[in-house]
Amino acid sequence: MVFKCPDGHDSIASDFCSDCGLLIPARATGDQGGVANLAASTQPAPRESCPRCRTDRDDPQSAFCGVCGYNFATRQSGDVVPKAAAVVRSPAKPSAPAPAPPRSVSKEPHIEIEITFDESNVEAPRGRPPRKFSLYEEESLIGRRSSSAAQTVGLEGDEGVSRRHLLIIRQPDGSYVVRLFDNTNGCTHNGSEMTAGVEVPLAEGDELAMGVFTVIRVSAIR
Repeated sequence: MVFKCPDGHDSIASDFCSDCGLLIPARATGDQGGVANLAASTQPAPRESCPRCRTDRDDPQSAFCGVCGYNFATRQSGDVVPKAAAVVRSPAKPSAPAPAPPRSVSKEPHIEIEITFDESNVEAPRGRPPRKFSLYEEESLIGRRSSSAAQTVGLEGDEGVSRRHLLIIRQPDGSYVVRLFDNTNGCTHNGSEMTAGVEVPLAEGDELAMGVFTVIRVSAIR
C-alpha cells in the first residue's frame, strides 16, 4: 500500500514519509473518525527518537539524525560505508645510499711513460728493467727524489737530474706537453735541446733524455 505525505511523495510507510521523512497524518474514517482525528491533531505529536543514538528527532522535516546521521526514511545507519581501520605505519627507515660504482682508473685520461738508462754511458746502471708510470694528474713533476719537492715521479742514481726537472702537463683537449724548469742540467726532446719555460708537445714514442743517463719514453697517451 502507498501513502501520500503532505508534500505529495509516495511513501511505503504510513507514519513518516519514506522519501522525505515528513509526518503523515492519520486518515479519517467517517464522522467519528474525523472527530477523533481532529482531537488527536490538537495533541502535540510525540517526538521520534533515533533508534541508533536515542536522540530526539527535533525536526520532522529532516530525514537524518542530527547527531549520528541515521536516515529515518530508509532506516539505515548514518555510517553506510564502514570506516576503514586506521593502519599504523612504522616510520620509514632512511635507506642507505647506493654504493658508488667502482671507479675505473684505466678509463680516465692519462699518459704512460717508461724510464730507462742510456747504457752507452759508462756511468749508467746496467741490466735494469724499465720503470713504468701512468700519470693521471693534470700536472706531473719529475725530478731527483727529494722530500722538499712534491714530485709525481722521484728518480734516484742520476746526479744530473734536478729536483724539479720536468713538468708534464695535460691540456684541455687531452693532449700533453712537457716543460723544462731550468737549463742548468738540461733535457733533449727527440734529440733536440729544450729551452726552459717553453712547452713542447708530446706524442707516443717521444723520448726525453735528461741528466747524465736517464731516458724517458712516452709509451701511450690515453
